[in-house]
Amino acid sequence: MRRSVCRGTPQGGVLSPLLWNLAMNKLLLDLEERRIKVVAYADDVAILIRGKFPDTLCSLMHRTLKYVDTWAKTCGLSLNAAKTELVLFTRKYKIPDCRPLTLNGTLLLVGEKARYLGLTLDRKLSWKLNVQERIKKAATALYSCKRTVGLKWGLAPKIVHWLYTAIVRPIMTYGVLVWWPSLDKKTSIKKLDSIQRAASLSITGALKTTPTSALSVMLHLLPIDLYCRQLAAKAALRLRESSMLKTNKWGHSRILGMFPGIPNTTDFCDSVNTYLDRPYTVHFPSREEWVNGLTNNENGVSIYTDGSKLNDQVGGGVYSETIFANLSFRLPDHCSVFQAEILAISESLLMLNKSVVTVRDIFIYSDSQAALKSLLSSKHSSKTVKECYKLLTTLAQYFSINLLWVPGHSNIIGNCKADELARLGSSLQISQDRLDIPMPLATCKLLIDRYTISAANSNWRQLNTCAISRLAWPEWNMGPTKSLLKLVRSAETKEKITTCIPNCNKTQCNTKQHHATGYGYGGNQNSIGHGYGYDYAPTSTARSPNQEFATQSADVCNLTTSQLAARQCVPKDLLVSSDNAQE
Repeated sequence: MRRSVCRGTPQGGVLSPLLWNLAMNKLLLDLEERRIKVVAYADDVAILIRGKFPDTLCSLMHRTLKYVDTWAKTCGLSLNAAKTELVLFTRKYKIPDCRPLTLNGTLLLVGEKARYLGLTLDRKLSWKLNVQERIKKAATALYSCKRTVGLKWGLAPKIVHWLYTAIVRPIMTYGVLVWWPSLDKKTSIKKLDSIQRAASLSITGALKTTPTSALSVMLHLLPIDLYCRQLAAKAALRLRESSMLKTNKWGHSRILGMFPGIPNTTDFCDSVNTYLDRPYTVHFPSREEWVNGLTNNENGVSIYTDGSKLNDQVGGGVYSETIFANLSFRLPDHCSVFQAEILAISESLLMLNKSVVTVRDIFIYSDSQAALKSLLSSKHSSKTVKECYKLLTTLAQYFSINLLWVPGHSNIIGNCKADELARLGSSLQISQDRLDIPMPLATCKLLIDRYTISAANSNWRQLNTCAISRLAWPEWNMGPTKSLLKLVRSAETKEKITTCIPNCNKTQCNTKQHHATGYGYGGNQNSIGHGYGYDYAPTSTARSPNQEFATQSADVCNLTTSQLAARQCVPKDLLVSSDNAQE
């Protein structure tokens, strides 16, 4: 079937977005020339006019809408007045009267809220309505997934955990970069936390009296306020490095200031430019070629490079018997091994430029495929890679440069020498000219993750409740969580699990006394967290509603704190002062 389109662009067409951008671009440029702030995403356009006097704002908006309407008619388009929303953003209690605006003969009334790109913006930008909308959509998705889970049947806990982290939680945290300041209010945190608690109960089948904090640490679900700030910080970091966000000390853009150690600039650069011209070659010989000696290049200059990181100290090395190169250098501790590999190649090029070389063929060997593939790529998102590319392009005018991969730790003399020099370089002093090497973007994100986990651990240790839970689960740790999620909830499964609690000293553990076998995810009021987690009574026959979700536990609930310390199953400083082991 064929159908000719004489107006507009087909829905879902490959060229439709490009054609629309070409048509829309003139309008956006004209509005910017008029010094009007405009944000456009496809056909959703937001016009922002800022000022102190409402009458002046209405006059400017009326003039702008008239200009947009004229542009649309010249392009054979029309504006939808029914979908056009007008909001006066102010924190004033009383809104002054504004002159009514019209669009295509339709009166536009000033509303209390506006929806744009899935976010709800209220008049005071408190984000209260947006949080309610996020909770409503997340709850709809969660309870749609809960139809597949029952007390004794349904999807495995691992699958339900994935459904929450991959589907429900992203819906709840959509656009969190702009509305995270609303998390300063406990009411917002409490509403968002109710969704995570419902998901945790669905994953574990625990009793309704189970503490939320204990469930979160067992399932490794960060507190929702910490997770939202973590997510917002990573998004702000990415946008800042792409020159799409200016950080301030107020508003939502201050998020990066809440995480210590984040530098003002990173090694990331926007990969807008495409480097199709590559005046050098990159080759990846197989291990068989190296074994058979097919990579020997005796007629040229061979240079071996390597990077190393030992004890959180980074260094690089360059070795060449032809140009008598034996270089070791130290990099800042925040650098990655990838940066060390790239900088080692750059150092070899600088040494080559200073040396007197009579041959044209240059062979540079590196055991990092990631480094070589980044130089082979047509787009560079690292400043270090971009500088190395420039050096390669410059020296390629005088030499025939070949980059080759060499298998590491394969008793290849040149590579072994370079590896020794790199290890030596990690213990040297840092020279002044290398102190300004920027931190990788991945390292910045790792710092954000570490700070978030540290804050979660601090809150968990300072909690006044869940004393017994903290004995069995003293810190946030994904390892035990993975083991826990592998357990089953099927009533037909009778597989017995016998495991020690995380802090047990297994060399001195009495298996018969310490370990216990259970099927319930909490059997009685003496279980951790009042029945949500481990059935610590080995002789108990009580079962939770989710009996066959096998437990890992010991008989902690029947022990006093003195007995716990004597068995050395938990550290003494984590024991509660009371001699009662119940929650």
